[in-house]
Amino acid sequence: MPLYVTLGTYTAEAMQHISEVPQHFQRNRSLIESGGGKLIGVYALMGEWDLLVITEFPDEKRALSALLTICKTGRMTTQTMTALPFEEFATLASNA
Repeated sequence: MPLYVTLGTYTAEAMQHISEVPQHFQRNRSLIESGGGKLIGVYALMGEWDLLVITEFPDEKRALSALLTICKTGRMTTQTMTALPFEEFATLASNA
């Protein structure tokens, strides 16, 4: 399944309710799984971004659908990228 890396930043509204993060996390995990995805890892960050989320989805449409549903609450802005395992990149690079 394709791998996706999402960087997220909490909005001011989210920061006012930061204690609710565990509940939102569980709801978002369920949303990802119900869309056929898998949550690989979530990391809190210090700096420009607040979160790093790594997921797998069967396709980009399901990934985008889940991300839009999560972001429509207005509590987070995100940047999502497709990630390719380095071994696959190395194979492509060696054949270039």
